[in-house]
Amino acid sequence: MLKLKLKTALLRLILILLVSNHAYLYAQEQDSLPEQYSWNLDEGYLINKVYFDTTITQFHTFNPIEKASFSNSYLGNLGSEYHSNIFFDELDKPYTDFLPETQFAAYLMTLEKQNFYFSRKPYIELKYVMSTKKRNENKLGVAYTQNISKKWNVGLKYNLIAADGVFPQTKTSENSLNFLTSYTGNKYSLHAAYIKNKFRLQENGGIVPSDVTDPDLSLPQLNGASSVLFKSNFFISQEYKFGKTITKIIDDTLKQTVYREKGKLNYVVKYENNYRNYFDNEPMGGFYKDVFLDSTMTSDSVSLKLFDNSLYWTFPEMKRGNSKLINTFGAGYEILKNFGFIGYVYVNEGKYYESLSAKFNSKGVFNNFRYKLNTSYFLYGYKTNDYLGLFNVEKDFELKQHLSTLYLDIEISKRTPSFMEQYYNSNHFIWDNNFDKKDIAKAKFGVSIPDRKFKMEATYAQLGNYIYFDSLAYPVQLKEALNVLSVNGQKTFKVGKFHSLNKIVWQLADNSEAVSIPKFTFYNNLYLDLNYKTAMNMHVGYELSYSTEFDALSFMPATGQFYQKREMKSGDFLIINVFADVRIQSVLLFIKFENVAFQFINSSYYYLANNYPLNPTLFKFGVSWRFND
Repeated sequence: MLKLKLKTALLRLILILLVSNHAYLYAQEQDSLPEQYSWNLDEGYLINKVYFDTTITQFHTFNPIEKASFSNSYLGNLGSEYHSNIFFDELDKPYTDFLPETQFAAYLMTLEKQNFYFSRKPYIELKYVMSTKKRNENKLGVAYTQNISKKWNVGLKYNLIAADGVFPQTKTSENSLNFLTSYTGNKYSLHAAYIKNKFRLQENGGIVPSDVTDPDLSLPQLNGASSVLFKSNFFISQEYKFGKTITKIIDDTLKQTVYREKGKLNYVVKYENNYRNYFDNEPMGGFYKDVFLDSTMTSDSVSLKLFDNSLYWTFPEMKRGNSKLINTFGAGYEILKNFGFIGYVYVNEGKYYESLSAKFNSKGVFNNFRYKLNTSYFLYGYKTNDYLGLFNVEKDFELKQHLSTLYLDIEISKRTPSFMEQYYNSNHFIWDNNFDKKDIAKAKFGVSIPDRKFKMEATYAQLGNYIYFDSLAYPVQLKEALNVLSVNGQKTFKVGKFHSLNKIVWQLADNSEAVSIPKFTFYNNLYLDLNYKTAMNMHVGYELSYSTEFDALSFMPATGQFYQKREMKSGDFLIINVFADVRIQSVLLFIKFENVAFQFINSSYYYLANNYPLNPTLFKFGVSWRFND
């Protein structure tokens, strides 16, 4: 199966190479344009510049969940569900009405992560990561983009994960595909993307607790269970600028042509299709307490479809002295349609839920403070009286001749609970709740000194009507507000050729029944930076992570949710990896030994979640190759 998938990926790459020749003549003609740049769209229409990541630093960090958060509870295998041990990393996962996708947030290709590109020449990047043949873990990434003309770009991305897993019944598979295109004209612009993600996972319910430390001798708690998660998106954002060109007469011999913009109109359309299926050939095997519908076969399914379209009007930029601002007013209309949350898919035709919202966004500079404000309020329908307000303000200052930035982020929101939190009907779990809307009031204050590679933040949040999954894996809503405080810092030190990257988080929640988090988490990466003339650059070093002891989360395969069952402890152990990152011109390589302490220190498994141990020592090799001609 893996060989077939790899062959399919290579065939797609060959097609890309053939198509890319079409842009060669254009690339030769446009000498005055930059080689390449990229951007994404905030709120579906606001352009934010992003940068191609070509650095060697942290190249060995290939697992998406480790990029998203350096401390996680997860099921051990690449591509499996995860939950961040850092509270605000978990809380800040992109909001979704489809709860099952939350556990895959770092892996998913989504519209929030969608980048668009300008590239004079065809740009292709290949990434491949593999483990030893015995463990058979593979990760493939292909990215391609090119400009067909000065204004029109096309691109494709493809990700593949195929991992057999170290422990029995833990095989994972991911296929993610992204087509993208953009047209950026003087007055009319268009951005469009199609994204498809599909995950197939074996579910083992964790291993049977024992003194055995050989994965091949471990026994799974479930033998015939599996799940499928699917998410697809289609997105179109169109913009038309209104204005006119006028001619200014400077003097008798000099004229100046100026374009005066009167405003711009944006229309954004999004469509999503999501589902999760859970299968089990032995529902009476003893893992589940209840079997409600079928004692011979479990086949649960939940699905959600979303259609959302928004219309925005942006006024021309207003300037006065050093101050400037841009204001946008908008309206949105969305339709949600769910299946299976109140019964099985095949007996439920689905129900429509409509909502109408008003939006206001603003950004600008005032007295040398930069700010951005995004707001939305639902006026009518299923989400009536839901709202979201995001405010960011920052100011640069000089500290001992180093450019520094102070910033403040504020979030205030009220949201209707997801369908799955309210209603669920399956072979092993049934609930019908009437939860109140969830409230969030959060403030983050920080300082950043890029030249010193230093950042520190303090975050406080009060969460009203907080929902969590209790010790029986059922959703529960707190009556009292949950308060969480966190302080985190990041600093890189350099002594000669040695570099040391350090991250530390202190966090405290006032309800230990609803939230299980380590009080302290720490990450250190120490490496030696070696250069061989201009031909090669190498980082050789180790990284370690540590968390204080806390109650380990449990995972429920039937619902795909982590829950608060306190059986084991996690934390209070060191996870140590050694690595070498190498750059040779446009090629990046790494070798990595994960969890090397298992070979020399551990007498038993480290558990990341109840009955889900950390993998023993594994060897990984990865390569990234960029083509830009």
